[in-house]
Amino acid sequence: MMDELLQPPDTPTDQLKYEAICDAMGEPLYPHISVSVSSVKSFFPNRRNELYVKYGPGGTEPLIPQAQDGGTEIVVTSTIISGNPGETTAYYYIPSDASLGTQWTKTDFEHNWPSGYTGIGYERHPGDSVNFTSLIKTDVNDMMAGRTSIYVRIPFEIDDPAAFDSLILRMKYDDGFVAYL
Repeated sequence: MMDELLQPPDTPTDQLKYEAICDAMGEPLYPHISVSVSSVKSFFPNRRNELYVKYGPGGTEPLIPQAQDGGTEIVVTSTIISGNPGETTAYYYIPSDASLGTQWTKTDFEHNWPSGYTGIGYERHPGDSVNFTSLIKTDVNDMMAGRTSIYVRIPFEIDDPAAFDSLILRMKYDDGFVAYL
């Protein structure tokens, strides 16, 4: 979502997407904690600038942070799985209950789940000014009736795990996700 909504700090006010979403929600934004639209909107300019500087103008440049201890920077040297919608195949399952538990997260889990390209999801409001239609390559909207979760498995192998000091997961999502490795 950040890649779609991150805009340069000098974007004209009438083109700011997060602010438009807040305006559409109306006042009070969160009545149970007395948060107003204006207080939420006042957070965006500094955060937008911080994200824009950190991630670059397209929001897609690799994250290269300075180490906290002043040591070597973390440098992204290779991509294991493409994050571009439609470039990677994944397996997905839409549970009707919690009976599967976390069994599906184990590396030796056997399944016969359907497969599709990443960008697995649905958009219920494609006509809205902010929507994710262009990111969805495997549309599961028809399967979601009364369900709230989609389990996704993206297989990958690393020939030499010792060659990696760390892994960085970058995820485009709307609402939430949990990642298991």
